[in-house]
Amino acid sequence: MLRPKCTRRRKDGRPCQREAADWPGQWQGYGLPALEWPDHDRAVACWTHLTEAERRQCLHDRTAPQPLLEAARAESRAQVEAEQERRIAERRAAGLPDHPPPPEEPRCTGGPCISEQRAYPGQDLADSASARCNTCGANVCVSCGRTPVDGHFTICDGCAESIEVGIELLEPQGAPADYNPPLGLRPDLRRDLHRLAGQIVRASGLDHPTVQKRLNKSMGVWRRDQASPDQLQRGIDAAEAWLGQLQQPAAPQPPSRQEADRVRLKTELTSWAAERGLTLAEVAALASDQQPPAYKHP
Repeated sequence: MLRPKCTRRRKDGRPCQREAADWPGQWQGYGLPALEWPDHDRAVACWTHLTEAERRQCLHDRTAPQPLLEAARAESRAQVEAEQERRIAERRAAGLPDHPPPPEEPRCTGGPCISEQRAYPGQDLADSASARCNTCGANVCVSCGRTPVDGHFTICDGCAESIEVGIELLEPQGAPADYNPPLGLRPDLRRDLHRLAGQIVRASGLDHPTVQKRLNKSMGVWRRDQASPDQLQRGIDAAEAWLGQLQQPAAPQPPSRQEADRVRLKTELTSWAAERGLTLAEVAALASDQQPPAYKHP
């Protein structure tokens, strides 16, 4: 039974959208008086919009004993149990089992089953998308997403055997050629890729979104959860190559223009002094003697 909304209005005059407060005896219907207190009206309003008197009455009714209510509930349960016993007796008299077998679920006739999560990768689907066939709606293995199973959110015998053995990348018996093993049986590629991305961030000085975006581009995916094991391995190879380039010793930088001019001038002076049998110190002293005197303002 759905709980109704509050029938009273807020201060601004708009109707309140909160759920109504729970009164004792409302299992018969909201707004109906309780069996113990038939003279008390049950207000269909949220706790905020109840008056002080209604709140005190509600708290009192919740803690007070209610023998009539318990008796009514017991009578209702007894009627349900009697109806179930009558149906079981009729089935036994007809030679049928006590409970009818569950209806058989339809199975794919045009091809193998495939889960909704594998049929629409990368989309925001319900939690049951990994265990329901996209074609016939039957239960499939939550691990491989292809093998039909009897229960919901269960795994097939092949995947169960692989998990028990604990062999990585072991394909279950009867699995299709493009079977992807569950994440629990794969090498932890995502963790290795995340570790390499952190090292690249520290070595390059780039931020995490930029590094992750470049790695996803090298894998050919938009989001990391869309990557297959082969794509994750491709991303790890690209990250290792990127990190190797960053860890190489930096190549010597070419000299600046001023440094090149200084070296060229020193070479020319050395050559000019050698032709005249002078040293650089003597050339410097000669240049200082030939400088004109400093101009003095009168």
